[in-house]
Amino acid sequence: MLMPQAHVDATNVRLTINTPDICYGWSLTFRKAGWRVLYRDLFQDGSVLYWFIKRNARSFLIPQTVGESKTLDVSLPREDAEEILDLLVRSGLGQPAS
Repeated sequence: MLMPQAHVDATNVRLTINTPDICYGWSLTFRKAGWRVLYRDLFQDGSVLYWFIKRNARSFLIPQTVGESKTLDVSLPREDAEEILDLLVRSGLGQPAS
């Protein structure tokens, strides 16, 4: 039997995510705002870093490539999207893309 899925109220945004060498220390900005930043490396070669960012019951995932900045679509919790976008820009991790 399948479990009913909770409705997730999300905002999809297009972002350019910078490489770690460009935005070293970005997670401190998120931590100061009350977000927990967890790391997961899913590839043995370390080419892509996955950042799971969580506060209370809301969370989102940011993939970050090591070699070059990438533009991608990210789903953010709707009620926190404006704050998260501000934190992304202030921390240097990313910026809105077209």
